[in-house]
Amino acid sequence: MNGGLALETTADGGFIRTGQHRCSRAGSCLLYVYKVNACGDPEWFKTYGSGGEDGGKWIEQTADGGYVISGLTFFGAGNYDNWLLKLDATGNIQWNQIYGGGGNDYGLYVNTTSDGGYIMSGFFEGLGYGGSDVSLVKVDARLSDHPIVCILIFFLYCPQTGRRTHRSKCKCYHLFSIAPHDS
Repeated sequence: MNGGLALETTADGGFIRTGQHRCSRAGSCLLYVYKVNACGDPEWFKTYGSGGEDGGKWIEQTADGGYVISGLTFFGAGNYDNWLLKLDATGNIQWNQIYGGGGNDYGLYVNTTSDGGYIMSGFFEGLGYGGSDVSLVKVDARLSDHPIVCILIFFLYCPQTGRRTHRSKCKCYHLFSIAPHDS
């Protein structure tokens, strides 16, 4: 395990960890999940991905005892893409989805929502606004029926210059655009 990026406690008093595993100089990494009990004894260790530059950024236990992971993969639409995985309690993949465009897109954090779905925050790059923009991807609990509820892209717009910005020198407004998913 080269990098542990997220560590969470589990309902049984143990811990779950995700990150990147076996990164080589060529950039070959796998996303890993490592489960230990309350005493720190290993319960299971699994890797996922294409062997590109894959990695888990955040992990959370779900109501069904499984886990949801946000991260990145180099397998999707182009460059890095947001990667959302749902595992059962023993680390078997129940489903996984890749979201992204032609730029570098990263899934950094995931949380469950009150309707049983998931919301992932991260960055999308190259959507026409220039640079990287903060994103929220809302996924329905019934992933097979309607996978994406919506994707929100947040960016800063400065009315003084008429450009997208991350600077705080001018009075900026948070705007967003919604990219609906075709059912």
